[in-house]
Amino acid sequence: MSNNNFNQVNWTKYANYLALLGIFWGILVRTVQYLSNRSLWGDELSLAVNILDRSYGELSQTLDYNQSAPLGFLWVEKLATQLWGNSEYALRLLPFIASIISLGVFYALVRRYSSTWAAPIALCLFACTRFTVYFSTELKPYSSDVAIALILFWFIVEAQHRILKVKEMLGFAALGSLAIWLSYPAVLVMAGMEGWNLGTASRRSWGKIIINRLGIYVAWLISFGLFYLINIADAVNNEDLSSSWAGRYPDSFADILWLFDALAKFFYHPWGFWV
Repeated sequence: MSNNNFNQVNWTKYANYLALLGIFWGILVRTVQYLSNRSLWGDELSLAVNILDRSYGELSQTLDYNQSAPLGFLWVEKLATQLWGNSEYALRLLPFIASIISLGVFYALVRRYSSTWAAPIALCLFACTRFTVYFSTELKPYSSDVAIALILFWFIVEAQHRILKVKEMLGFAALGSLAIWLSYPAVLVMAGMEGWNLGTASRRSWGKIIINRLGIYVAWLISFGLFYLINIADAVNNEDLSSSWAGRYPDSFADILWLFDALAKFFYHPWGFWV
C-alpha cells in the first residue's frame, strides 16, 4: 500500500471515529436533558391535559386550549402514558427516542452523500445544535418531525429514478401513508422529494416512473385526504390558532430572505455555545 493510500485510510478512520464521537455526545446531551425532568411549561401542559383527559377517539376531535398535533403523535403519546404512567418522562419519551433515531439516520445519510470530513462535521453540528437538543425533550411533535423527515429522505433518495418492484411500492405506500398521520410536514417532504425525483429524471424515464409510482401517489393522497378531514379541518377553523399564525406566512417576494435567516439560525449556537 502506498503512503498516499495509507494516509487516506487513516484519515477516513479518524473521520469515522469523530462521527461516532458526535453520535455519542449527541446521545449523552439528550439523555442528560431528558433525565433532568424539567417541569412542563404552558404549551406542553396544555397538550398534556388533552392527552391525559381524552380517549383515543376524542383525540381526533378539536383539542382544547388552542392545541393541534398529528393524530398519530397523540395516540403514541396516549399509549406511552398508559404504559408508563402520567409523568413528564412518559410524555417526553417519544420526542427523546425520535431524537436518538434522528442521529442514526442522519449519520447514515451524511456518510453516504457527503465527503469524508464533511460527514463528521455535519453530524457534530446536528448532534449539538440548540434547537435539536431542546426539542428532543419537548412534548411537541417537532423532534419526531425531524426523524420522520430524515427517514423519508433516506428511502425516497435511495429509490431515485428507479422502477420499483411490487414489494417496494407497497412499502413506500405504507410508509408515506403512516408518516402523514404522525407528522404535519411529512406530506410536504414527500411532495418535495418526489417532485425533485421527477424533475431530475430523464425525459425517457419520466413517464415510466410516474406510471410505476401512481399507486403510491394515490395511497398518499387518500391518506392525506382522510387525515385532513379528521385532524386538520377543525384546527383550520380555530380562529385563535389561525390568528396566532397569520403573521408567519410570506406576503411578498422579499420574505424569501427568511429562508436564509432560518437556515443560518441553526448555526447561531454551535455545540451549545452562545456567540
